Amino acid sequence: MTVKVITCHINPDFDAIASCIAAKKLYPDAEIIFPELNKRLTKNFMVQSMIYSYNTDGTKINLKDIDTLIIVDTHSKNRIGGFTNILDSAKIICYDHHRDGDIECSEMHKAKTGANTTQIVSKIIEENISITEDEATLFMLGIYEDTGKLLYDSTMPEDFSICSYLRKSGADLEIVSNVLEESLTETDVELLNEMVKNKRIYEINSNKILLSFTSSDIYVSDVSLLVTKILKINGVNAAICMFRMGSKIYVIGRSKDNGIDLLKIFKEFGGSGHKHAASAIIKNMTLIETTEVVSLAIKSEMLNNIKAKDIMSFPPKFIDSNKSIKNANDIMSKFSINALAVLKNNEAVGIITRQTVQRALYHNLNNESVENFMHTEFEIVDEEETFSKIKDIVINKNQRLIPVLSHDKLVGVITRTNLLKLISENIKRESFINPPNIKAKLKKSLPSKVYEYLLASGHIAEQMGINVYIVGGIVRDIMLGLNNLDVDLVVEENGIAFAKEMAKKYQARVASHERFKTATIIFKDKFKIDVATARREYYEIPGSLPIVEKSSIKLDLYRRDFTINTLAVKLNDDFGQLLDFFGGLRDIKDKKIRVLHDLSFIEDPTRILRAIRFAARFGFNIGKQTEKLIKTTINLGILHNVEKNRIFKEMVFIFNSSNVEDAFNIMSKYLILRNFNKKLIVDGRLLQFIRKAEDVIRGYSIFFKHKKIKKEFVYIIMMEYLFKKSLSFSETIGADEKTVDLAKTISSKINAIKAAVTDEKANNIDIYYTLKKIPIEVILVVFVVSDEHRNISRYLEHLMNQRHFISGKDLISLGFKPSPIFSQIMSDVFNLQLMGKIKDKLEAIKYVKEKYIDHEQKNS
Repeated sequence: MTVKVITCHINPDFDAIASCIAAKKLYPDAEIIFPELNKRLTKNFMVQSMIYSYNTDGTKINLKDIDTLIIVDTHSKNRIGGFTNILDSAKIICYDHHRDGDIECSEMHKAKTGANTTQIVSKIIEENISITEDEATLFMLGIYEDTGKLLYDSTMPEDFSICSYLRKSGADLEIVSNVLEESLTETDVELLNEMVKNKRIYEINSNKILLSFTSSDIYVSDVSLLVTKILKINGVNAAICMFRMGSKIYVIGRSKDNGIDLLKIFKEFGGSGHKHAASAIIKNMTLIETTEVVSLAIKSEMLNNIKAKDIMSFPPKFIDSNKSIKNANDIMSKFSINALAVLKNNEAVGIITRQTVQRALYHNLNNESVENFMHTEFEIVDEEETFSKIKDIVINKNQRLIPVLSHDKLVGVITRTNLLKLISENIKRESFINPPNIKAKLKKSLPSKVYEYLLASGHIAEQMGINVYIVGGIVRDIMLGLNNLDVDLVVEENGIAFAKEMAKKYQARVASHERFKTATIIFKDKFKIDVATARREYYEIPGSLPIVEKSSIKLDLYRRDFTINTLAVKLNDDFGQLLDFFGGLRDIKDKKIRVLHDLSFIEDPTRILRAIRFAARFGFNIGKQTEKLIKTTINLGILHNVEKNRIFKEMVFIFNSSNVEDAFNIMSKYLILRNFNKKLIVDGRLLQFIRKAEDVIRGYSIFFKHKKIKKEFVYIIMMEYLFKKSLSFSETIGADEKTVDLAKTISSKINAIKAAVTDEKANNIDIYYTLKKIPIEVILVVFVVSDEHRNISRYLEHLMNQRHFISGKDLISLGFKPSPIFSQIMSDVFNLQLMGKIKDKLEAIKYVKEKYIDHEQKNS
């Protein structure tokens, strides 16, 4: 028996699923075998029903019986699982839009389209094959997902054309939109918040790539959805995110710009995919080391997109070949440059350096021609030349100056300074003299077992003659009195050897990565410590000139936004010695929020709101220079350039912080909100309502046993209500359309709810059934904006968490048979319970017996 099979890559997306079903239209006698689907796909009813209609149980097909294998949306061996075993024996037909792959296909259908579904549907149209409305919807879903709803730069005219055809064929755009805009779970939101906190953005030549990371104790399916979300909310060209789940780190990238090739970046660390979507799985590495590897790959790729015209100095300084050495010296001194291009008849014929000129002057050759001493063995580049070639000329060939030509005419020069400015960062270095020891703080702040692990790590490091440090957010949080148990260690010399010694002591497991000298120690109690090996030299990109440091500690810390995040602790020798290279401890002691870089707010104006949030949260003041930079950024109007949804995200963080009133006080100082709308004034009345809201949320939180309050909704709805006569608060701060509509609708009903629950005649039953159907956040808003809240307090403190004293099982045990009377009895008892006339289960059962059993027996 011979079989034709259609399949796609492992962990298929909608484009791969749609491609399989589209291929089935071309090969009706073929069976579809889908790889294991992620939860996002299987949860969707429309996709699920389509898949179940076609999917074949792969276990019932013998691989040896497959004579033809049709592979869609990939032609890479490492992405098709067990089907690699028949690549040499079966006829292989491939339909793919990815550039790279290593499968040798008998037939290769490769199209440059935004989605692979596009090219297969094109074939369907060519062969005049009809499709159903459901199929048209699924095909549209595949194309929309892979092209970002036709907005990515990878989208081609063919994608638009096929979508037009599918729409005419009955594709349901509402279904497509609902599937793609799938709501996030609570776990998704937590991970997304962590990613926003941990993000860093690389920008070269207007291209922005976001890099972030997070961890999860459980496996979370389809985290690519979160990457797409963070790509949208940050307004960058591409996003690469790392998710540590178990012993593996999943690296996922999404791009919407043709100027950034994700596949090139991911190949650096063994990933695969295509220009706009790529992924990799990294085992036995820490997040610290993975972040460094990915960061280097990003920088390398971004620099490779730089061209000579982007970094050259112009107009170029030059000298004619017949001019004297003295003339060359005068030009160099006047413009403070160390090399000149030499021209003859407007053609670059040589380079002369300050060193050569100085020696010639020393030998009294002032009036000699430059032509006699210039370097004639040199390279020139066109203005379109890539960074890679330029770097090779400057660094490897040691050429101090490169003439840049356009149409054979000198238009600029590239010097070492140009190159180093691009690949180096100016680091503010502030060493803390006589750094303090925080051993006591460590012991007080950490669980005894974790503290023991840190002590042991220091002893082991001393025995090995090396240094070990604890780094990252845990140090900052200890200094601020906050909880954090994410322990990352940096070891000088050999981190893996250190980890193995530590593991021996505790009979722990070690997951190591030899190439990068990193390890994860997994203790018997499942606690984990990540270990990275420190480096003596730090390279911005592979092969570039190194920035020499005593250790990589400084290089790991200087990237932070604010100085209070730049602390590390030494664990050997003087255990607990705090290292502070940027004045972070001073700013914690002085209660100051201070940025590391003067262009910090210019590069990302949302950091202004972040600085305000930290200042309010910790009760800190914003430093004088940082305050000046905030005011400058606001005066330049740069806040207006930020996408509103990014402002909204920061506002949500503020609403979820512990000091909302203080944050609004600081925002009013800088007129932040008035920057968005002049009517958005923060005055004493508004601050009073915010203070009351904070007190209400804090005071009643003990009663919300099984409810998680979305604090941001309390404030947004309250503000919407307070500002409704002059503006829409939610709309002004950039909330999404759904949130705006919800806030407007609810705020318009606040007065009616107030009237109902403040009625003096309302009893417990009236109050309970009025408020039961209202979200807790809205109830809190009504409490805040009401003068009379006795009834609301009664609901929150006594009625809200009331549970029925009796159940259906109780009634059955009393001799009742299941019938509509169950509902009547339970409602009757519960209402008496609300009124306080029945106080426990015994009284409830007694009441039921007397009214419903004894009464019936008397009547009978």
